[in-house]
Amino acid sequence: MRLLQYSSPLERQASYINWPVHSRFSRNQLVQAGFTYTGTEHIVRCFTCDYTASANSWIPPENPSEAHARCSPECSFVLGIKMCPTFNTSWINKYSFTDSPIHTDSIVPVTDTSPTYRFTDESLQRLQYPQFENVMSRIQSYTNVSKQRPKLLAEAGYFYTGEADIVRCFCCGIGLAEWNHQDEPWVQHAKHSFKCSFLIREKGVDYVNDQQTRWKKIYNPKHPALEDKDSRLKTFAGVWRTDIEQTPEILVDAGFFYTGEEDVVRCHYCDGGLRHWDPGEIPWEEHARWFPFWIFLIKMKGREYIEDIKRKTEEGQRPESTVSTVSQLPCLPAHRIYLKEVEEEKDLQKIKETNRQLKEKMKCIRCRTNDICMLFVNCGHRKTCEECADLMDFCPFCDTRIKKRLKTFLS
Repeated sequence: MRLLQYSSPLERQASYINWPVHSRFSRNQLVQAGFTYTGTEHIVRCFTCDYTASANSWIPPENPSEAHARCSPECSFVLGIKMCPTFNTSWINKYSFTDSPIHTDSIVPVTDTSPTYRFTDESLQRLQYPQFENVMSRIQSYTNVSKQRPKLLAEAGYFYTGEADIVRCFCCGIGLAEWNHQDEPWVQHAKHSFKCSFLIREKGVDYVNDQQTRWKKIYNPKHPALEDKDSRLKTFAGVWRTDIEQTPEILVDAGFFYTGEEDVVRCHYCDGGLRHWDPGEIPWEEHARWFPFWIFLIKMKGREYIEDIKRKTEEGQRPESTVSTVSQLPCLPAHRIYLKEVEEEKDLQKIKETNRQLKEKMKCIRCRTNDICMLFVNCGHRKTCEECADLMDFCPFCDTRIKKRLKTFLS
């Protein structure tokens, strides 16, 4: 029997819902190597050739991809895996992929001195949209679009989705919106999907690392350690309830990570919390409904999407494909949830912690030291101190170009 229903990485990922917490290899490593979880201990099976083994029987530095190639060399997945142009398939017969820097004619060499990115077996990417692998097919997708710059976007790997101004990379699948004439497609790619193999091949590791360094100076998620999708996905591993319709992959894509408490998830960027998930609720829509106009949401879905959800909510309609409210205490920012708990539990320690968090919200989101005092025109956000504001051309909150800076005072 061939498990063709697991040909999609997301389908294979979903099979690992009860994967043991203590394992030699991550779910992502096993998924990329073509394996599904059987549901028994650490036993996995290839969806193509049915090769079955215990993942704990493979001894590092050998990784799942190498073990698959060694034990089932005739497997069609091993021989015919469709990878991004960054990689060739010579590693399959060498079994030393992570032991030394990679040297091929088709990729940028990587050394141990790379400051923020190294190639590993998890860097391998199957094309998310192989039909747009050719640059001309991407250019042709930009029909009836006035604001876009098809050639520049297509060269950077993007094709047009047909929705608002949202484009996606054919390789990594990242979707971006809210483009303006100042946005450089390659820069945006490096900011939001720095592990994309196509990006790294075309621009090089140094370019990606440099853009990441610049981006981190203005991108201030509340949970920086969970900025990466893989990191957020790990918070769900083996503990997320299987009876909940919203899968970890869908929640992670919308920016959420699991708190470990009941079905409470939070956005890694804005820290907004959602709970009591009902069938039919769409994480992106709930994010837009309760926590609109944060950089992460705006860039991924666009203001038009957010405004549409807002309009439907104000009209008393549920956004399409949703059926009921998220909870009786809907999607409150974290500090408000804490205040509710404090009032009920009258816990002095929590009161102190709440006060600390509220004071912290008055601090500049860039330096985290000085109090906020600068108002940006024309977006109207007040999020930085005077010293940091002088160094910025774009609002760190909404990424809008700053036309004027006004110093304000609390009365």
